[in-house]
Amino acid sequence: MKGSSFGSYMSAAVLVLFTFLVLLCYSLDLSSTIVAQPYWTLRAFTGFDSINSNFPIQCRDSHWVAHQTYNSGLLSATHLIMPVLLMGVFKGDGYTVIPVARPPGAVPAKTFAGCGEPKDMHIGCFFNLTNCRLEADPVRLEILQTRNSTTEGAEWDSLWYRTTAPGGMTLLTGFVSTYPQPAYDDVWTAPKLRFWKEVQEHGKTGVHVGSDGAVQEPLDSQIDFALHGMLSAWMMRQTTDRVKKIAEDIMSRYSDDNGRPLWTPPVLAIHIRQTDKKEEDPYFREHDEYRSVDEYIERMKSFEDQFDFRWESLFIMSDSGSALQSLAVAINDVTGCPDSMNGQPGKRFIMYDWNFDNSMIERRGGHENIPPNMKRSAQEHFLATLYITSKIADYAMVSYSSNVGRFMSEIISGRHRLATPNSLGPIALSLDYPWVHN
Repeated sequence: MKGSSFGSYMSAAVLVLFTFLVLLCYSLDLSSTIVAQPYWTLRAFTGFDSINSNFPIQCRDSHWVAHQTYNSGLLSATHLIMPVLLMGVFKGDGYTVIPVARPPGAVPAKTFAGCGEPKDMHIGCFFNLTNCRLEADPVRLEILQTRNSTTEGAEWDSLWYRTTAPGGMTLLTGFVSTYPQPAYDDVWTAPKLRFWKEVQEHGKTGVHVGSDGAVQEPLDSQIDFALHGMLSAWMMRQTTDRVKKIAEDIMSRYSDDNGRPLWTPPVLAIHIRQTDKKEEDPYFREHDEYRSVDEYIERMKSFEDQFDFRWESLFIMSDSGSALQSLAVAINDVTGCPDSMNGQPGKRFIMYDWNFDNSMIERRGGHENIPPNMKRSAQEHFLATLYITSKIADYAMVSYSSNVGRFMSEIISGRHRLATPNSLGPIALSLDYPWVHN
């Protein structure tokens, strides 16, 4: 197989990208953009290179914080465990976050079909979040096996304000519908700000407002975005070897025999939602149809005209094969596969997951209708495209009403150490809402 094409950028391309980002920031007069400095991984941020508390030397000595994977889509479930993982970071050594499946007897989440036995159908199927295993701890395993759908877990404030015993376990209550938002905000804010203050004190982050330089007090939404960006980048590094192998196979098509990229940076990542979750899409609710592919192209070209700039390479994603094809036709006037014009004079370099049936979701009427025996492979291919995005993308054009769009901006934020929740910012353009945490 060809070598990895996740190569480093050529200096000229980096200069072009940096110039674009600077011009964009100043032209937008952003109300403040968090900029994590190049040495952000030192000291306080080492936890995001490897969350040590989730990989204890002796799992039996750690207090386990069990988070029941919610019955939702993959990235929704991913976003929902992030505050729990962050709380583990805030609590520090001695606390290990453990993803667990739905209670015995409950209907398993379709998202995790193909992950094995019911006890294995949780977010840990796709991310290596901890080295602790339930099957190696019969006492805590029995506690979880005796719960049912009516079992009430511990509220977040009890976990935060109480020092729990080593070797024990706290099963958190689901906060999606049962935990009051004000109470969640109260328990979340104090440790978050305390952690952020520590990071600031060590000079690892700053908030920049145009030409005025760094300021001391960021908005709460900016802190949330920065923390999500750091954690999303970490989670992408923690995805499974199966996912990373799929990503390498996809990108092998776009590299030479020595593994050198055939594509030219900078790279624009585009995600277009076209098949499901109509009720979450504000454009669909208003117009009774999804946003057209043409609008994405128009926004891309308006950026290029405004900044005298050209995206030479694009990585495109969609839950619709016809949307991928339409996008490629609009970009390169292709007559075959979306990437069939790559390398031709005047054409942009298009990359996508060519190794997957991209029309399957559209053909079956949504993610939930994918057969269980095909679900895990579909999810792994999806994560592989996000892994690629985390490695090569410099900017994203998405919709923040979608978990996919928000996650893409977060991993690009982690890549470039920039964080802003604005719908238009230096790492992403959202065609609908500003960014919010789930």
